[in-house]
Amino acid sequence: MKNFFRKVAFGLKPGEKAPLDPLTWAQKQVETIPELNWKGKNIYSEKEMRKYWITQRVEENTTLRKKFKNDPDGLRRAEKQLENDTGARYWPTNEICMRHAEGIRSDNPVLAKLWYFWTNHFTISDTQSLPEFSTGAYHREFIRANMDKTFETMVYSATIAWPMMMHLDNKDNVGPKSISGKEDWRKKENEPATINENHARELLELHTVSPKAGYTQEDIIELAKIMSGWRPKFTKKKIMVMM
Repeated sequence: MKNFFRKVAFGLKPGEKAPLDPLTWAQKQVETIPELNWKGKNIYSEKEMRKYWITQRVEENTTLRKKFKNDPDGLRRAEKQLENDTGARYWPTNEICMRHAEGIRSDNPVLAKLWYFWTNHFTISDTQSLPEFSTGAYHREFIRANMDKTFETMVYSATIAWPMMMHLDNKDNVGPKSISGKEDWRKKENEPATINENHARELLELHTVSPKAGYTQEDIIELAKIMSGWRPKFTKKKIMVMM
């Protein structure tokens, strides 16, 4: 029986007695989504964390690289200072602490372990500084918050999440004949609008039906067309999501 608690959760808490009905104990934990057990401060929303991401990415890729174009040592020092200012090294540790608390101290360790399963299913990669600023909040708001709902709801939530769109390049999925596709800056910067299939392909292959469903390349292209325009709009002053 002790292996049951380790398989469906992370074992029992120190001093906790084994429940008389383990199955009911486990099932009740996934009926509703409780508040996080984390008692610390700094639980920010994905939208709030995006402001730190914008500062990090825009400053690093535009201001700093331009300012220190001929000074690589100065650029490295400036980038490290920027990481400190935006908390690039702090936020991931903060999120890990939240998960640790859920696994060993909360009254819902079964839900915690299932949460980790679904975040792995709808994972986002180590790219574009997403782990530093967006992954944790994405896991909390778009995965954990929907674990008492249908799979369809969770898929939809994860698919339209800003971090997922960034991870799977839907920011580059733009209809060539759309208003955005005809903007003058594309000609100036030599960035023509194209249909990017990456998000649509992963939605079918990994997140939902799998290749065994028999979908075709044409299905992927048509889905990508539906999802075109779901992207962040970059301007000199700000970044906003176009949905």
